[in-house]
Amino acid sequence: MSISFATKSIILKGQPVKIILPNAKSPGALAALANTLLLNPNQTGNDRIKKLLKLVQRNYVIERDLEQALASIGSKCSDGEILVDELGKKLAEINIHNSHGANSRVRQLAQVLPSLNDVDPVFDGTFKDASKTDIFHLYGVNLLHGWIIDSKEHPQTYEKISKLSYKEAQNEIKSKGSMTNHINCFFDRSDTQLTEKGLEHLRTSVKEGSFAILFRYDRFYTLHKEKGELLYLVVDKDLPGVVWHSLRSVDGVNDTFYSGDFKAVDDELTKNVQDWIDTTIASVYEPYRSKIEVEMKYGIMIDPKTKKRVTLPTSIPTIYRGRVKMKPNVDKEVFQEFKEYMKFAYEGRGISSATQDSLYRVNIGFQKTRFLRKSIDLQTRAVEEIIEKKPVASLFIHRPKDSYDMKLSINLELPIVKKGILKNCKRPINIRQKHRISYFKDHSDCRIDITDVQRKTNDTRVDNGEKVETTREIEVEMFAPDLLLGWEVKNEESFLFNQFVRILLNTTSTINEELSYLSKNLGNQ
Repeated sequence: MSISFATKSIILKGQPVKIILPNAKSPGALAALANTLLLNPNQTGNDRIKKLLKLVQRNYVIERDLEQALASIGSKCSDGEILVDELGKKLAEINIHNSHGANSRVRQLAQVLPSLNDVDPVFDGTFKDASKTDIFHLYGVNLLHGWIIDSKEHPQTYEKISKLSYKEAQNEIKSKGSMTNHINCFFDRSDTQLTEKGLEHLRTSVKEGSFAILFRYDRFYTLHKEKGELLYLVVDKDLPGVVWHSLRSVDGVNDTFYSGDFKAVDDELTKNVQDWIDTTIASVYEPYRSKIEVEMKYGIMIDPKTKKRVTLPTSIPTIYRGRVKMKPNVDKEVFQEFKEYMKFAYEGRGISSATQDSLYRVNIGFQKTRFLRKSIDLQTRAVEEIIEKKPVASLFIHRPKDSYDMKLSINLELPIVKKGILKNCKRPINIRQKHRISYFKDHSDCRIDITDVQRKTNDTRVDNGEKVETTREIEVEMFAPDLLLGWEVKNEESFLFNQFVRILLNTTSTINEELSYLSKNLGNQ
């Protein structure tokens, strides 16, 4: 059964263009190649891609039709002449010998094109089978990847594995060869299949205004450079108005969506979260705004009726506004693996802490009941703070493709300065002992907390009157002063505030994808 590809209309620099969306069953080499030709202004006015232009006017494109259209293009040079010598040489390298006649050459190239889906990156920036990259060159397109080891940063590992391809490295691991430790070390450092050295290679290889094809995560992407920034084509039918996604870092943090006019845009989820945070901050009593806390936690949203995870008729992250319960908790094995991942990624720069939070119910005169939290350093036994933590609002985000959903909360942490306020409180409602490792990202725009929590609650149904519960919590907390600064100037300039929200969502989404990757490998979900 032949694979089909959906098409999508986009606006590029004010002009309508049709592109091809890759099929989930295919790595997408042909779709990326076709899109590169369709988007390149030096190609779209050329007669040689007329067949491709006509083909993408349909709602769906059959794979064999796409192969034929691309083969026809590849068998001709820019002035319409047949590339007899060059094409014959390339075909011979992959054991298909050239024969006379344009139709024969088109048929032969059409047979070769599907093999482009199977490439094997080498950790020095090349590919194992050079003949396949040569086929891309027939179209004037470079095939690139950024999974490159740095000889200066890791000289010993570089010497051992720089000439290995991914498949050779996998075979080495399976056979427990002598380079296994070096390979695993490199894989752990580059689990996004992109390194700083590789990012530098991509920036150098793609010239301003030009196009290339990026191979990453076993898929092919149309890559472009505009005003010095690397961008890859967004091939998602559920993101109208979004054409490009920036490629600024190896972990995706601070990346931005762009329109076809290269203006920053936000997807619907980002816009909704921005509006929600904006409205929620505005609802807080002005003298208290400096005390807000904004945090995202991970868990599974449970429907109170079915007692199962919430399911929605969507494949993209979506805000859920119905009744739901979500306990911030990550599976034990995933949690431990993520701790190791963060320790390695941040080179052990995490800050450890051990605290005990005791929650008290306090009634003062005719005032409303207040809940106060006393935090004690478990090592020094010193009281760190006494605060009143007041929930303001929460927003639940369902992520159907990931193992965990997310809960965004805005709370108030009001310091208590009155001494002796807890003197008459005999017993706390609950006690939480927290062993935490914190990592600060990107000039402290957010903090990632990984916390083992043991919670003791008063419960008369058990023998000793206490119920003990253990959870493993991962949360991302924004640096609130920066967010508030952006919010306060929002009427004059919304970019700063919107960018802080993008950073939060990009960071939390990247973490969720890593948790899902670990969960899948461990077979938890």
